[in-house]
Amino acid sequence: MSNTNEPDGKTMIPLKTLVLNKDSLAEGLQHNAVLHISYKCYTSMDIALCFLLDGFLLLTDGKGWNDRPDGNQMRGKKSFGKSFSFSTRENVAMWMLYGANRGKNGVAINFTRSHIQDVLKSDSVDVVHVIPGEEIRVLKTLKKGVDYNIYCTDVLYAEQVRFKGTEEVGFRITYREEHETVGKDLIEDDRIITKSYEWKYENECRLIVNLTDSGDRIFEGERKRLEEEKNQRDEKQDRSSEKKDFLAIRLFVPGYRKLNADSIIRSPVYNGKAIFGKKSALFGTVNWDL
Repeated sequence: MSNTNEPDGKTMIPLKTLVLNKDSLAEGLQHNAVLHISYKCYTSMDIALCFLLDGFLLLTDGKGWNDRPDGNQMRGKKSFGKSFSFSTRENVAMWMLYGANRGKNGVAINFTRSHIQDVLKSDSVDVVHVIPGEEIRVLKTLKKGVDYNIYCTDVLYAEQVRFKGTEEVGFRITYREEHETVGKDLIEDDRIITKSYEWKYENECRLIVNLTDSGDRIFEGERKRLEEEKNQRDEKQDRSSEKKDFLAIRLFVPGYRKLNADSIIRSPVYNGKAIFGKKSALFGTVNWDL
């Protein structure tokens, strides 16, 4: 198979072909991931407007993600990710989970295939220090191929099963609307992301920056330096008002200026102060007083 970040075709590979072996599965999921029509990022209006002004996305290491096993998996791989839904339709559950304040300040940024493919061609990313409500501080710049690798992959949804007539444990995996039962060893690969079947409605495609050893040394060096700065502060200083800070990877989206008001969808229950983008197709159809 050719370089999956630059697929040689425009045809999605079916799951039954992907599961031939680990390589075909991992590479096929990356091949398919850059061929979707839509990539929805459910977020807040504040974050969306900031993105439209500067064109930067933040990728995090999974700490604090609502799916804890998934977050732990990312951190163990020294990876940073940004999640998108490749569904062409809005999803009520996604609005409630990821649209800020249960959708009341939520929007979805609708990225296109060209946006994602252009991002994969970027040759650098920044390590940044984020403190909510303050300007993001750039700490280091990492180089692609030296300090990190970048790719996009679709997520598999799995549930454990036993093969009929045996004690052998396998997994029934779901991808889009296809299902296959496979051995555990097939999906045990750092390139393959699996989540519990309960998350299937997300139809997730994930952009991933994976640090090399040199990139990890740089990142961990910055983390330790910031910790030392905190420890050197006066121990008597009142820290009760300090905001939770974190380190992230900041990535530039070359085609962000092509996005406009039609690329931003306001949630069905949006009541924020900034009125931008178009109204949700679900507006007036859902009772959100749950």
